[in-house]
Amino acid sequence: PSVLETLKGLSFIMSGGAAFSEETGLFFSRNNVKLINGYGMSEASGAIALGDIESPDWRYVFLIPGIGAEFRTIPEIDGAEIVLKSPSVITGYLDNPNATEKSFEAGQFHTGDLFRLEGVHERTGLVYLGRNDDVTKLSTGEKINPFRYETALQKNNLVTRSALISKDR
Repeated sequence: PSVLETLKGLSFIMSGGAAFSEETGLFFSRNNVKLINGYGMSEASGAIALGDIESPDWRYVFLIPGIGAEFRTIPEIDGAEIVLKSPSVITGYLDNPNATEKSFEAGQFHTGDLFRLEGVHERTGLVYLGRNDDVTKLSTGEKINPFRYETALQKNNLVTRSALISKDR
């Protein structure tokens, strides 16, 4: 059977582990299959945010109740890093004090993941933008997130993969 035949009767798909492309999301949307995204990480004992089957857009995830999170705004990239403080979050990396020092500050875990925050049905929807490690600074001092540009390039049928490379990194 074809992919479309296989999708008949399927009402939703849950996804987690890695962000998938806009093209993939649009494919399922066009075929009336709801996507429910998940966002999580091992350091937080799994899920942090989940999509909602009632959400108008598959890109949104919403914090799971009880997850203590703050968003540190990074105005230059129109996004924010998610910072966690929750009983489900580890307190440090075993035998790796350098990684612990880099990722933890005052009991809070800096995930390094960037999101755009948007109001959705009186809640805050999160849209994944990429990793803070990937943000690059231009010679003008402006900070940009290559994920946005790479994604835009890959929408062109002539481009299968793209990478924005900073000269000085």
